[in-house]
Amino acid sequence: MKGQRAAVRYARSFMLLAKEKSQLEALKEDIESILQSIENSKELENFLHSPLIKIEKKKEILNSLFNGKVSELSLKFIIQITDHKRENLMKLICQEFIKQYNKEHNIALVNLTTATQLNDSQRKEILDFIKSAYNFSAVEFEEKVDEDLIGGLILRIDDKQIDGSIKRKLQDIKQELIHA
Repeated sequence: MKGQRAAVRYARSFMLLAKEKSQLEALKEDIESILQSIENSKELENFLHSPLIKIEKKKEILNSLFNGKVSELSLKFIIQITDHKRENLMKLICQEFIKQYNKEHNIALVNLTTATQLNDSQRKEILDFIKSAYNFSAVEFEEKVDEDLIGGLILRIDDKQIDGSIKRKLQDIKQELIHA
């Protein structure tokens, strides 16, 4: 993905600065807030990617958007990214910062897709299994229901996917019968 290496460098730099200033938790919250703002507003995302808007105008608007909502250090970071004409990478930088934070703190990002809605005991059982099997300190969980799975589940942890769905098993059986 274009700009990924730059996003990694900016995120790593901001992470080091956050640690140096002993503000890692507060700045992580700021980054999550910035990311949420970008993800919730197509206009903001388009604004950040627009080559037609001058840098000074972008800095002015970003300052008015985030001043008072994030720490002064985070605001300076946003402005610095804009000064270096990397504001189009803001979303990637935020995502990379959170990814690095989670990796450092042994937090897993888990996407779970099931055929039906899970109840609390099922959810707890799956979370406990993931924590113990993969030795994570915490698990951030995102659930989705897909009735096409018929039954079972699809578990995605970072870049790994475990497909234990009935749909997948039926496809495997079909392939075995075709090639038998």
